[in-house]
Amino acid sequence: MGRLEAAAIAVGIFGAGLFAPMVAQAFSQVQGVPEPSFEQVLAEEDLPASGAGFEISPPISRSGTLLFYHLKTPQGTFPVRGTAQMRKRLAEVQALQQLNRTDWTALAGDGAVEAVKKPLTFLGDLVRRPGTTLSESAERVGEMFDGTVNTLAGKNPPPMGPTRTGESPSETLAAAVVGRDQARREIAVQIGVDPYTTFTPLSDKLDEAAWAYASSNRVVRLASLFIPGSAGAAVTGIVTSADFRKMLVESPAVLNERMRKALEGLEVRDATIRSFLAQSALTPAEKLVLVGAMQQLGPLPGIEDQVALVATADAPSGANYMVLALLMAVDYHQHVAAITALEVVQGVPVGQTASGALVVFIAGDRVGWELRERAALLELQSELDARKPPEPVEYRVYGLANGALHEALWDRNGFIRERAPVSASLSMSSE
Repeated sequence: MGRLEAAAIAVGIFGAGLFAPMVAQAFSQVQGVPEPSFEQVLAEEDLPASGAGFEISPPISRSGTLLFYHLKTPQGTFPVRGTAQMRKRLAEVQALQQLNRTDWTALAGDGAVEAVKKPLTFLGDLVRRPGTTLSESAERVGEMFDGTVNTLAGKNPPPMGPTRTGESPSETLAAAVVGRDQARREIAVQIGVDPYTTFTPLSDKLDEAAWAYASSNRVVRLASLFIPGSAGAAVTGIVTSADFRKMLVESPAVLNERMRKALEGLEVRDATIRSFLAQSALTPAEKLVLVGAMQQLGPLPGIEDQVALVATADAPSGANYMVLALLMAVDYHQHVAAITALEVVQGVPVGQTASGALVVFIAGDRVGWELRERAALLELQSELDARKPPEPVEYRVYGLANGALHEALWDRNGFIRERAPVSASLSMSSE
């Protein structure tokens, strides 16, 4: 089966529940399944109903295999698709509360104004000394220059940064002079959130803090403002290594180049790498987590198919759950048995061990609540069981599975492990 065919099946196998948007529906619309209460779902997912700066508003519905939430904050109410994404948003709300304790406007001073007055000096130095670090900027211009060589040569797509609307050219230039984006990434990593977060209230506050930190002589050191956190905490819930966090602070161009080299080392082809790096449903930080997970698994047969499948995702929730599936595979690889091959079967990641055992990784909140989902998984089981594995096929599910699916797979030489663990730690080579 080709990669494009596998991607097409991935969209259909769960009714677009994992890999594309779907209209949310109430649990009561699922035949034979009583509707759980709002409180019951929160208890099952171990989520608080409210806290400092947030409230999860009822109802909670089901969108494909994911749960659909509404997160109410002082800045507005935001839809959140998937429990993993909700945990990320709650961590970001906590970080926002932390940032709100500081008067960043008072700290900013006149640094940004001064930056606008000297753009020609900055640009002149950039042209004359592209390989040196400029005192006017918090970015390492040498790294930026080296990191964009492959972009200019056509190997890497243009790097992605935070999405901003309404910023004038002079503001963008001033930001480059004072190193706002570098400061933003440093602050985000320090407080344990994704530097490229798409959560608008946090993104705006990070920009405000970054302007102050980068442009003012009166800003105190970050270490005295924040309790150091884990950059992975609000990316996927993992704890990342120091090298990993250092990479998140680097410019997007350098980060892209690091990921390209890492994927090349895993024997992924250039065309697939370009498609992955150009993918807009994942933030650069989330892409780095995925690449780090693949490095943990090594250059296995089928790794390129996983990269190609992720590159096709057009919805952030679906793309993030693909990342979670790979992190589930890493946990199995590290703590149960080494995975020797990882393939895409009917659009789903399937690992194989040296003994021939097969493990399916499904990162859904509620799996098998629809008849077509159960039918698709039973078809998958028939294909896998035809390979004559030495033991029953294991289905690792991130959330919960419908009882009828449990029984049907058990009758067909398969079994489900609910609440399957995700890798709790991740490191990545900086070479």
